[in-house]
Amino acid sequence: MAGTDFNLGVTDQRNGEQESKSLRASKRKGRAMIDTNKLLKEIEKEITFEAKYVFLKIGQEAARDGREFLSAVEGDIKKWSLKLDSGSLSREGYIALVNGTKDLAGMPALKQKGIGWVMIKEFKDRMAEVIIDRTMGMLA
Repeated sequence: MAGTDFNLGVTDQRNGEQESKSLRASKRKGRAMIDTNKLLKEIEKEITFEAKYVFLKIGQEAARDGREFLSAVEGDIKKWSLKLDSGSLSREGYIALVNGTKDLAGMPALKQKGIGWVMIKEFKDRMAEVIIDRTMGMLA
């Protein structure tokens, strides 16, 4: 009998997950899809701010590198954000995809100015965080 209760608990948990997905999908139906253009503008604004804050004396160059990176991944961010919004991409999948794009950020202006690898890596990490945070914020 105890084995049956355990199996029922697992089944109930799975049903709860399915119901949760259905509930999220029905909530999405009641609102407009994510505005990817607005999302990208907010991301660009925050990346520019971060660049100027972190790299005080060469903030303009860092901001340019950040905008170039964002421009290079813009199509992917739009596509992934829409998939995340529709439920066809998980949050974890979205985060993994965004984090995977960090290597695309060449940061030529920062490298030309002699900025160290660690600082550039930290800036790339922060840009990915901005993209993820802004996207999740718009979906909340």
